[in-house]
Parts: sequence; C-alpha cells; structure tokens
Amino acid sequence: MYKDILTPEFSKMAHAGMSRLIDHMVNGQFAIISAENDGNKLTEEGRAENKKRDAELRDLLRTFNIGFINIKGSWLSEEVGQYLTERSLFVPNIKDEQTAIALAKLYNQEAYVFGNGGNYAVKGTNDGASYMSGNVMEDFKLINQGTEINEENVGFGYSD
Repeated sequence: MYKDILTPEFSKMAHAGMSRLIDHMVNGQFAIISAENDGNKLTEEGRAENKKRDAELRDLLRTFNIGFINIKGSWLSEEVGQYLTERSLFVPNIKDEQTAIALAKLYNQEAYVFGNGGNYAVKGTNDGASYMSGNVMEDFKLINQGTEINEENVGFGYSD
C-alpha cells in the first residue's frame, strides 16, 4: 500500500526549499501529517471538506505555537486506484512521536511520518506498524547529485 507512493511530480520539487526540509529532517525530530481524507478527493464537496479540515489542523497547531511548513504529499491510493495528492504539514521539532500520533488520530489518518536524527518511518496511526522507513540523506542524496527522481531510486516524496 505505501511502497509506491511517488509520482513523476516528485522530480519538480528539487529546489531551494527542499534543502530547508532536509536540514530539519537530519538535525531534529519531525512529523508529516495531513487532515485530508482520501474518500473526499473525488467530489467538489469532498475537496471543500478537505480544505476545511486542513485549515482546522493549521489553526490547531498555531494555537499551541507549533510551527509547520506547507507541503504536498503524493502516493498511489489503492482505495481509488490512482495517484492522489494532499495538503500535508511538515512539523519540524515536534515534541515527540505521541504528539504526531495524537494529531493523526484526531483527523482519522491511516498513517503519518515521524523522523528523528535523519531517520524516518511511515507508520500506521492505530497499530504503529511501520509501512516503510529509511534514512533522509540516503534517500535524498540523488537530489543533491542532480539525478532525476523517480520510483526506482527514492521510496517516497513530498513537494510544496
């Protein structure tokens, strides 16, 4: 389900903002969380609901003075049989993984990303199962080398 969540769009994200994300990933704890729901992506009303949920999550983080960076996640959804994107939030210096889990559960997310010191994992919100994991510098070194990023050489991707 999560082994092939990279789209061709990923190669477009290798720009100056990516180095900031990588720096946060390598030098601290971080989470990637979304409030969107896959089932809402296919209708106009659903997309409006996802936009509302995203705004609520942003407001919640601001209320608690938790910083975030807007990003867009992308993956192959088995539920709808196509690549989907969603508004996601990269949360640098998140207090701990329990905070990431609580936020993911609040928005009924199937999974979230948590990382610390350069390593990351995509984990199941309810069972803690690790769908995939890796090392940020190993997975993103190709970007620094100017390599076109594709499904064969990176396990996942996010763009802003």
